[in-house]
Amino acid sequence: MSEVLVVSESGSRIIYKYKNGKFYLNSILKNEIPFPLGLILNTYGLDLEPLDAIILTEEKITQGSFAEFNVIGCIRIFLNKSLYDDKILLTLKEDNNFKKISDIKHLSKSQVENIEKIIFSIYPNASNIKYFNNEEAKKILKKSYELYLRKHSKE
Repeated sequence: MSEVLVVSESGSRIIYKYKNGKFYLNSILKNEIPFPLGLILNTYGLDLEPLDAIILTEEKITQGSFAEFNVIGCIRIFLNKSLYDDKILLTLKEDNNFKKISDIKHLSKSQVENIEKIIFSIYPNASNIKYFNNEEAKKILKKSYELYLRKHSKE
């Protein structure tokens, strides 16, 4: 079972990091984020930290909540020519308002604009972004699970 941990609530300007069981202030944005942000547990990105997630929901989900999810896509943010950060796009299994969205291509123009608002608020100097559909995103997620398992099997 895959779970996402909510680290920053929608409507907030504060971005938190989660490390060693605690929430730490990471940054304060100019604008409120339209969707909650989370971490996908038992995964590692390139930075050897859990993969970041943008949770598409209209519901108010509190920081520290855990939820099961469906993967609908991924956004890769290029910070320079060789460095990038992936954000997995999720819907909540329990959220009936987003049940029909199974892939990033099903998002409305305003939903995509809200996602990009988050991205460019967090990464104002991003050089480029690339979208991946749900199948490609699931492959990225699978590799991140495998990296996590490799790193923890050596401990």
